[in-house]
Formats: sequence, C-alpha cells, structure tokens
Amino acid sequence: MRQFEEFKRFYYEGFKLSNHLENLSFFEEELKLQNITILQNGENFFLYDRHNFLYYFVREVRDFKLQKSFVKILGKNPTYLTQNEEFLKLNGFNILIKHAQMQLLSPTFTPQNYSFIEEAKNEDIAELREFFSQFFDTTYLFLFSLKELEDKLHQCLIYKEKGRICGGLLYTNILNGLYIDFIAVRENLAHKNVAFALLNTLIKRHPKTQLKLFVDKLNQKAVRFYEKAGFSYTKNEFNFYFKE
Repeated sequence: MRQFEEFKRFYYEGFKLSNHLENLSFFEEELKLQNITILQNGENFFLYDRHNFLYYFVREVRDFKLQKSFVKILGKNPTYLTQNEEFLKLNGFNILIKHAQMQLLSPTFTPQNYSFIEEAKNEDIAELREFFSQFFDTTYLFLFSLKELEDKLHQCLIYKEKGRICGGLLYTNILNGLYIDFIAVRENLAHKNVAFALLNTLIKRHPKTQLKLFVDKLNQKAVRFYEKAGFSYTKNEFNFYFKE
C-alpha cells in the first residue's frame, strides 16, 4: 500500500491527463481485493484491473511504452476526448469501437404487456452468459462473471423459445434512471418483435424513469431501432481502445 499512498498524494495535487471516472476510494478498495496493480513511472501512475483495463494518471504526455491493454474513455467535452485520444495514439493504442449515448425522454408508443417476456431466473445464469457472449466481445465488452450475472438477475429480461434463451436485455439502476447495458435477439424467431417487446417491458416496468444507453455509431440497424422508439442523442461518447 506504500505505492498507493504515494499515488494518493499525487492524486490530490492533480494530474495533467487521466481517463478515470471512479473516485479514489474505488481504487483503494480494488487494490485491497488485489483486483488492481499499480505501476509508477516518475510522477505518472498506471493502474491495471483484472480485465486488463488501464487507468492512467499522467503529468507528462509522452510514449510510456505501455503494456498490452484496453482503455475506456467516457466524456462529452471535445477537448478532453481529443487530448486522451492523442495520448493513446502516442502510446500505440488503436480505436476498437466508438459509442454514442442516447436517451429516452418520452417513448413514441404506449407500453403494453408482452406475456412471452420474463425475468431471468437462477437456472438461466450459465445459458445467459453463453447467450450474450455470442453477440458481444468477452475480452472488453461483456465482462460479467457467473456470480455478477447472478447478482443482476432482477435486472435481466429474457425471451425463451422452445426452452432456449433467444432474446435478452440487461440493465443497471443508476441514481437518475436506468442504463441499458446489453440487448440481443436471435434471428428467425416465432415472434418478430422480440427486441421491441424487451424494451417495451422495461419501459412498462419503469414508466417514469429516464432510460439511457450507448450504441455503436456504425450499427445503423440498432440506431434506427432506438430512434424509432423515441431515443435521441446526447453529447456523451464512450469509446474503447486497445494496444496489441
């Protein structure tokens, strides 16, 4: 913890550039749980979590010969986003995916009940993880362990066909609303509106709650789906980078 104490001293003094959103207590707790390792280079600090995501805190903008890892950047200030992207390029990182935030202030439809949508149960956990893993990269996007999925069962809606999970929606409660984490549906199903039914059911259950999500800008099918439901863009971006 001696190294963390030094990091904390510099943290309060301030850094020129950082990609973190979490507070200091988060890093202290993760370090105690041995979920994070700290590397120091002069007055610059690099924290790597168990999924190999990098949190950097730098006072110099230069090439640090950083190790292979992933980086997340969340923000809406163009200067902040540009400065971080330039730092990452300097250090050999390439863009993996760019997300734009969308929010739903008022749906374009009246929510109704869909009897074929249900809440996930304990016996669905393993299949649920396998299902979402077919749609989302498990190295940097879909990172839920079985235990973490178990804790989120009350925040997971599913559709089953012939006893098999064929559609799912995972969401997270936040202070001022809900975040849709993941939504996925198989093709060629008996019901042709499963994705809409999942979204509709979530809105029906939380009628006065603001919904937000991040969508891949290049996934025009998803963008059109959300726009049709009444979602609109905000200024926030959530981007992933990777160094091989």
